[in-house]
Amino acid sequence: MLRAVVSLALLLLGLPLVLAAIILLLAYGGSPGRCGAGRAVVVSPALSQSYEQRWLDFNAQLTSGRPSSLTVSDSEATSRARDFLATANAPVSALRLCFVPGGGDANGTISPPFGPGIDVRVKAAMDLSGRHPATKIDSIQIGALPSFLARPFRGLVTRLIDEQTNNIELDHRLSLQISDGQARIDGQP
Repeated sequence: MLRAVVSLALLLLGLPLVLAAIILLLAYGGSPGRCGAGRAVVVSPALSQSYEQRWLDFNAQLTSGRPSSLTVSDSEATSRARDFLATANAPVSALRLCFVPGGGDANGTISPPFGPGIDVRVKAAMDLSGRHPATKIDSIQIGALPSFLARPFRGLVTRLIDEQTNNIELDHRLSLQISDGQARIDGQP
């Protein structure tokens, strides 16, 4: 009888520890996959600078009272976003942005306050009609965790994205049209 009670106690104490270890292994050791079905995304300072200059020209035209449009590729958006996140000291690295029909598909590594980085993938829609870009997350994947285990982290990732997008001020009325591999931003003064 004592052996059964000790065995039950060890099972009740050990099972949660084993489950926690499996969850941590899946979160830290797995990958949610690459955005855009793994298509090539080139990252370069030249692409970031080109995007920045084209954005300034786009914004200047809007400020002068004329409508304007800007088309951005996955590689340009990724290059510029990485520069932005680096200057903002955001806890995100190796970001890749992919434009897919219906929204954006992004993956990268989030550095938590403790432990190694965690690979995350987010699919979301972006709204540029307000003072700051707004993001509506459709799905989130963390490491190789099943989606029901990743769901509790959705708020944390949403807050991280909101903190970064709140640093971006939009001075004009903008709309966004996304197709496979590129996004078109249309602006009105």
